[in-house]
Amino acid sequence: MYNAKKLLESDDSEISLGLIASMIHRTRMIFINDKIKDMDINAGQIPFLMVLSREEGITQDDLASHFHIDKGTVARALRRLEDNKYLFREIDPENRRRHLIYLTSKGKSTVPKIMNIDMEWEGSMRSQIPEDEYNQIYNILKKMALNCLEKVDKNGEK
Repeated sequence: MYNAKKLLESDDSEISLGLIASMIHRTRMIFINDKIKDMDINAGQIPFLMVLSREEGITQDDLASHFHIDKGTVARALRRLEDNKYLFREIDPENRRRHLIYLTSKGKSTVPKIMNIDMEWEGSMRSQIPEDEYNQIYNILKKMALNCLEKVDKNGEK
């Protein structure tokens, strides 16, 4: 982390926005993994729990499409969450080859804990940034993310 900090503190305008975003994401994952190490999950599985907390009964394919990731990655994450009793699957009565995914009570009770950890991260990350600047950065990055998703969707890489 020292070298990354040194790089960011330099006056080098050659540092790409992608690299900066990657550093923010990576440090968030490290922070969250440290906070949840006793829960038998990792930060990479959290997005699945969060989506399932809002959209129970969706399929593995729905999750892959939602996150723009391959089905194998989703399958591995869901298998581990299922093994650790965070979710369960039921056969879709309308299509017996598909499984609908639901959170267990353990999964449901974990979501608020995860949200608190994420709020703690957000608070520490923005602690030295004035509210109006943070809101401006947030809105700009959100627009950029939407532009990126639109670009990928136009290329047929859904």
